[in-house]
Amino acid sequence: MGDLAAIDRLHLQGKYDEIYDTLVALAGEDGKKSDDVEVLWRLARAHFDKGDEHPDDAKFREAQLRKALALAEQLKESHPDHWSGWKWWALCVSQIGQYVSTKEKIGNAFKIKEHAEQAQKLRPEDATISHVLGRWCYNVANVGWLERKAAQAFFAAPPESSFEEALEWFKKSDELLPTFKPNLLYLGNTYVQLKLKDLAKESYERCLAVEAGASVAHKKVDEEARKALKKL
Repeated sequence: MGDLAAIDRLHLQGKYDEIYDTLVALAGEDGKKSDDVEVLWRLARAHFDKGDEHPDDAKFREAQLRKALALAEQLKESHPDHWSGWKWWALCVSQIGQYVSTKEKIGNAFKIKEHAEQAQKLRPEDATISHVLGRWCYNVANVGWLERKAAQAFFAAPPESSFEEALEWFKKSDELLPTFKPNLLYLGNTYVQLKLKDLAKESYERCLAVEAGASVAHKKVDEEARKALKKL
């Protein structure tokens, strides 16, 4: 467990390549060398983070997300009462939505929410899970008219939500982890949608005040927050 504590410290520092190499040595790239749930969910996270650090390389990023998803499926099957398989399934499938057909993306929306809700039930103190539920609500509320009409062609009752519902989840995530940069960005974005510009400005400024460190993904979050601030 000492190794895992060290891995978690490295994660806070954004040293994702070092974490990845350590976990692959422990469990193998596909996790087949370990049946330890604590190792396997961290390996899923490592694949996810490795993909996230290459946002402009769609092929590489999707491949890493699918490796993380395979581990999440494995965790759901072997440890159904543990939060990690449900959480990482929801996270991976929501991001893979960028690379699949509209029909598959809409069909997965229901499953993403179900998985995130199960993860939240098993681990209510996890800020990332609350953020995932907020993102789900935000993305569904933000669907355009044409996409909504397309969804109706595939499903009698497409997913529905609102920016108000998204806000409640983002606020919950913020209570749990006030320095969570992506959540602060989306908190600001939601306030913009609700025409609460002063609160949006405060959220974006809080986002930029949190150190991005070595993380490429967090630096990208900062870029988005700066652009959003200029538009207010």
